[in-house]
Amino acid sequence: MEENASGTLRRILSDEDDTTATGPQHSEQDIARTDQSTTLWLRLKDGITKRLRLLKLMWKWALAISLNYLITLLMFPALLTKVPQVTCWGDWTPIILIAIFSYTELVGKVLGPNLSPYVSASHILVMVGARLVLLPLLILCIMPFESPILDTGNSEIAFFLAMLIGFSSGLLSSIAMSRGPTEVAERDKELAGMIMVFSLLAGLTIGAWIAVGPSEALSTGAVQETMTCLTDEGHP
Repeated sequence: MEENASGTLRRILSDEDDTTATGPQHSEQDIARTDQSTTLWLRLKDGITKRLRLLKLMWKWALAISLNYLITLLMFPALLTKVPQVTCWGDWTPIILIAIFSYTELVGKVLGPNLSPYVSASHILVMVGARLVLLPLLILCIMPFESPILDTGNSEIAFFLAMLIGFSSGLLSSIAMSRGPTEVAERDKELAGMIMVFSLLAGLTIGAWIAVGPSEALSTGAVQETMTCLTDEGHP
């Protein structure tokens, strides 16, 4: 009897020891998971705070590159490719205008870093805003469809507009991209470059969405006017 009682006592004490040993292990695992979640949240919060702090230092440059590409997408390719045929270019007019835009934009991007030291953040915003003047000029080359106000039958007008749109786009975007990261400390330049790229993509995305409306409106208007002309010719 004594042996059975002592064995039972040993088992009870052993079960209590196991319970005591396993209990804290589960608690430590829960604590570890909580610490990891807290650390992840703190890192995310620090990352957002750091990016906002850098954006406050370079917001003019980031805004400039976003607006620059937004304005570019409003004009190219949505409107520029709808310029009526130039007499001497014929059906090649859209292709030649796209080529002129591309080459002059490349020239602007090459020259941009050389001119960037002479351009301030306030100046870049003014120059980007001034590009809006090109938008109504381009529209006058297209409308009214039957006889545009600015006659592009003469190649100089179409050539000059395509060149000005492309060169200003490349020049100002290059200046903004090269100057933006210089507003922050050396250790933050890589992150500042990422912010500038994000601003560039934001401008492209918003500009592309906005440009869909005018492009569709012009296409619909051109079709309707063509149908009206054909109807008038069929019923004198």
